Amino acid sequence: MTQGDPVTEEPQETAATELARRWLVNQRSRRGKRGSADWADGDAFDDVLDLMMGDEVDVAWQVVMAMWLLAESEQDQWEIAVGPLEDLLRHHGAELLERVEAMAAADSMFRRALRGIYTRSPITELVSRFGRANVSSPGVDEEPSNL
Repeated sequence: MTQGDPVTEEPQETAATELARRWLVNQRSRRGKRGSADWADGDAFDDVLDLMMGDEVDVAWQVVMAMWLLAESEQDQWEIAVGPLEDLLRHHGAELLERVEAMAAADSMFRRALRGIYTRSPITELVSRFGRANVSSPGVDEEPSNL
């Protein structure tokens, strides 16, 4: 799979985009159902987690970027940041440093979202450049304005 520009690349209808859509549908379906284990597509959560922690770093990055481009709200972006993006950067931060820097330089919301994630890799230094936000999970009806 060829690597395009991580900032301007439009998601195509690929397996990565389809997985991104499935994950976002799950996240949106669970809002307002605290403690509920009901997923619209239970496999999407597991598939994304396995991918973020696996060896297919380029595919995982494409899924996260597709999620980011498909996000419809700050809530979506916050959930991407503290979920798949955080998992991916914890496991593959050194490999993704240049791509993360490019996204952070081009996208102010991505830059803000980086402040809320916790990493254990070389990406930590990059994240610390944006300051550490006191990020907590937004309430069901509350917009995540602390990104």
